[in-house]
Amino acid sequence: MISFYKITLCLVLIIGLTGEFFAETYIHQVDLNLDLNTVQTTLNEWETYEYFYSPGNPCIGEPGDPLAFTVPVIFKLPENQRVTEVAVEPGKQVFSREGVVIPPYQGSYPLSLASQVVYKSPNQTIYQSSEYYPENFVQSFRQGFYLGKNLLIVNINPLRYLPAWGRMEAFNEFEVVINTRYQSPQNIFYQRFNPDTAMLIVTSSAYQSPAESLANWHISRGLPSVVKTTDWINSNYSGRDVPEKIRNCVIDYLNQHGIKYLLLFGDWQAVPGRICYIDMQGTVEDIPTDLYFSDLNGSWDENGNNIFGELADSVDFFPDVIVGRLAVENSTQAWNIVDKIIGYAQYSNITYPQNIIMVGNFLDANTNGGIAKDYIDYDLIPVNFIVHKLYTSLGNLSVNEFKDTVNAYGFSYLNHIGHASSQSMQCGSGEYLDPYEVGTLNNQGKYGLIYSTGCLSAALDVSCIAWSFLTCSQGGGVIYIGNSRYGWFTPGFPGCGSSEVIDYNFFKTVFSDSFPTFGEAFSYHKIKYIALAQDATDYRWIQFALNMLGDPATYTLNQPQFIEITVDLPHDTFPVNQGTIPLLVKDQNQNPLKGVLVALTSDHCLFGLDSTDGSGRVLLTYQNLSTGSGYLSISSGGIQPQLIPVWFADVANRVQIDSLVIIDSFALDNHDHLFSPGETAALEVFVTNTGTNSLDDLWGNIYTSSSHATIISGIDTIGDLNSGGQGVMEFQLAADTSSPDGADLGLTLFIQGTSYQDSFPLALEVNAPGMVVVDLSCYDTINGQNNSYFEKGETVDYSFCLLNLGSAPLYDPSVELSSDHPDIQVVGDSVHFTDTIVPGDSLVVNFRLTASVNAPEHLKFNLIFNFWSNLLPGGKKDTLEVQLGQYGFFDDLESGEGEWTHRGNPDIWHLTSFRTSSGDSAWYCGYDTGNIYPRDFVDTLISPYFKSGPDMELSFWNWYEIQGGYDYAMVQIFDNNQWRNLETYSGSSSGWKQEIIPLSASSDSVQLRFVFYSEDNSIQMEGWYIDDIYVYGKQVGVEEIVNVVNGYQYRLSSRLLSPEWYAEIYMPDQNTADLRLYDITGREIFKFYQGQLNPGWHKFNITTDLPSGVYFLKIRVPRDDVSVKLLRVN
Repeated sequence: MISFYKITLCLVLIIGLTGEFFAETYIHQVDLNLDLNTVQTTLNEWETYEYFYSPGNPCIGEPGDPLAFTVPVIFKLPENQRVTEVAVEPGKQVFSREGVVIPPYQGSYPLSLASQVVYKSPNQTIYQSSEYYPENFVQSFRQGFYLGKNLLIVNINPLRYLPAWGRMEAFNEFEVVINTRYQSPQNIFYQRFNPDTAMLIVTSSAYQSPAESLANWHISRGLPSVVKTTDWINSNYSGRDVPEKIRNCVIDYLNQHGIKYLLLFGDWQAVPGRICYIDMQGTVEDIPTDLYFSDLNGSWDENGNNIFGELADSVDFFPDVIVGRLAVENSTQAWNIVDKIIGYAQYSNITYPQNIIMVGNFLDANTNGGIAKDYIDYDLIPVNFIVHKLYTSLGNLSVNEFKDTVNAYGFSYLNHIGHASSQSMQCGSGEYLDPYEVGTLNNQGKYGLIYSTGCLSAALDVSCIAWSFLTCSQGGGVIYIGNSRYGWFTPGFPGCGSSEVIDYNFFKTVFSDSFPTFGEAFSYHKIKYIALAQDATDYRWIQFALNMLGDPATYTLNQPQFIEITVDLPHDTFPVNQGTIPLLVKDQNQNPLKGVLVALTSDHCLFGLDSTDGSGRVLLTYQNLSTGSGYLSISSGGIQPQLIPVWFADVANRVQIDSLVIIDSFALDNHDHLFSPGETAALEVFVTNTGTNSLDDLWGNIYTSSSHATIISGIDTIGDLNSGGQGVMEFQLAADTSSPDGADLGLTLFIQGTSYQDSFPLALEVNAPGMVVVDLSCYDTINGQNNSYFEKGETVDYSFCLLNLGSAPLYDPSVELSSDHPDIQVVGDSVHFTDTIVPGDSLVVNFRLTASVNAPEHLKFNLIFNFWSNLLPGGKKDTLEVQLGQYGFFDDLESGEGEWTHRGNPDIWHLTSFRTSSGDSAWYCGYDTGNIYPRDFVDTLISPYFKSGPDMELSFWNWYEIQGGYDYAMVQIFDNNQWRNLETYSGSSSGWKQEIIPLSASSDSVQLRFVFYSEDNSIQMEGWYIDDIYVYGKQVGVEEIVNVVNGYQYRLSSRLLSPEWYAEIYMPDQNTADLRLYDITGREIFKFYQGQLNPGWHKFNITTDLPSGVYFLKIRVPRDDVSVKLLRVN
């Protein structure tokens, strides 16, 4: 049986200086969102336990100790700070449960030794103790440099257990105090800004040709790459052996060229790696690892005994470069994998990425691997992916079923848990896939990443089944993540084994953290567990053994569909030496695409690299190009890449646009070189004659296709330009006063002369401030009741937080406040003058309001904010709905029944401590004896009356197990003299679940009713529990919403962000949509979707944890966009 608790643990940084240069103290308030599962399990014939677990977090302790877990938290520190001490103290207690018997931790076992599992009985010294377990809230910590960033990993223990009393406690709001001292910059210090080489490929001379082909392809997409052979490295670098010489070469290229990626092109014989030693509780192994080429600190043999990776060798495990290996044994395989990598990037079949295949085997008789896969599916996989589950527990897993599924659907991800060896992969009870069977797969053009927790499937030092997946000519995969030696599991606890924990975190890294390449996702998903790898543990073993086979710069597939693009290019031939190339990138519906990477290559060298702006345009600059051909590579995650051939030659007649300059000093005189609403400005266009001929009598004429701009002066002359000559034209434009921020001005420039004419699209947008009210606080201390409510007869001070969400500053603005109701007046100054507010900045303004003693009870009124500035002609308005008085309702049920009433025949609603979401009490409809409800009855639970307010929502936690389709649980509201149904539940909630329901009420006073209905039948179950009932109104401003045009619609489950929150968008036709979430500073937090959608409604969930605060949902559809303010309350 599984139920769910929600622990909320907040991330706020406070820095206290204890020394100007030498020491600092960092105090963090840590707030994690944990889905805490409570699971009942039987480890032997006579004992039943209950344990608490959160997927993706490691189990801790010795075998026989109570099962516990720790949460790795990553902190980024200044580069020159070395951590000396970490302290963790808990804040508020979330819940406390007594009578809990925690099972004994069974330890970690190699999967290949599952038959040797021996049950570990409880350690009675701990189980009879009156001391808390674990003893401390900080489990361990480790500091290191990850890709140049100074990171600290702290393992926090959110639960503690008092064994003698059977009490389990959970905490939130942990305070983490980090003491540091000054340190000199690390030995490996480098900058990755504009590196001249992004990828180093190391290969043998036998594979140099396919390696250079792959490097040239990377260059063509804007990733500078270089190939070096082991022979060349052996001759040019020092070291005790070839692996050490390769590592020294990598260090050199990191320091001198700023590489990010390392690709080892060849098997262990062609590009030898490093064997590391580990002795884990008597399990001794030499582990081949490529991490040796990634973590470049130290020698990995600090004691100089030629045994690498020992505890005494001080390996820190933090990657400095991202490494992958293409393990090929011959040239045929080498060319084949290069073709597959390039084919994957081109998305030759753009429908397959929506498919994910999960393979779940039993690891032993009591450990169902399918449960671990379900954690990943339910917690992490976006709903718009299709998951194909092949589980032994479902009876549908066999070698043939595996092959049929792969061939039929292809996959973006194939996630395998089960036994394996270098020559096999478990696919069902007693069935194993071998390399020959892999070679027969036929999913050509429909392959992605394979991740297996099995043993030895990615053995680097011998031919293995992972190699077979990558080199399969008709299918297989393009990336394989697996173990070069044992994988690890915890008997009887699916999902808790170390290999399963890290596997879970990989998919969290891909789908929640949204890393653009598989290499970045792979390297980052392991670092959370480095603090646990400092001793001889399974987590140290996995740091060595878990490797990635494949190209580390391969794009991830974190969305199921991809956008086809079109590119507007004025010419296909451009001048030699230097020049500019104007492009416009659009989707298939002619909507501009922002942030698309454009790279110019010729003869496998990179000559230009830039990305499109908000109008889809880019002016790509190049230089030092000689006569010949080249390619424009158009690429970005989520689009269908294109390679466009271009030529470079001496062109007789050609003018190029060099730059655009806004001179905005006509009326507003702010000289910010931005074109803002209502502003009149000069546009200077600088041009060069890049042709070989002189051009006579040149003049320009500018046009607009947009209503956002008016051409005041659209014609100017250049005159004669000799070859190489430069000129400038000046035009005068006016922006419409109502133009929104980011509006494309739709400008086209025509240049004509005696023997020349051409046209140029110009990339120019409107830049406007965007002022909104994002938060407020009420202080009723003047003549009020000091309860933070605005009530009639009171004079109160309100603080309002204002935020500029636009792309232009708001210069010397004034903020005017008024009320739309005569009983609410602004006292004193109704206009406040403030300093300039730059984009992303916020400020707080204070106003005093008074409410008449004759004001109606619970009056709802609007506060109207008008922002005035010379850059906001006509001003901008934001409206905030506020209500007088106290309203809403809260009861955590810890103070008894109070004014609640209940009735029924039988009347079985009562408070219980058997199950609670928090604290010690919850409402329960059912009998305590046997925990079951009767048949054929209706029971009601009714709240006290409470005052309704604006934009209310009901939040409560409930747990139910009732007969689906026959028995029902209903939530209702009494409004306007009648009961109205809000929500109905049936079946199982699968644990504690928070429900958030919007409430709209026309009456001043309302009630809630919870109704349980049971049919007259023979099946009864446990019943319905309710806890922490909260009705609130969200008094935060709502930004003016732009109506969605042309049939596009959206709806939200709530304005309050929660784990159950979702947004839906309606598409009247097949078209593109973009949904993203931003925080209060304008920083992108989460991308829900960017791509093509079919007609109809589409639902999107949030899959990342958020701290409390104000957020903005941006919905962009063709020809319009919407911004909606949301609130997150933990």
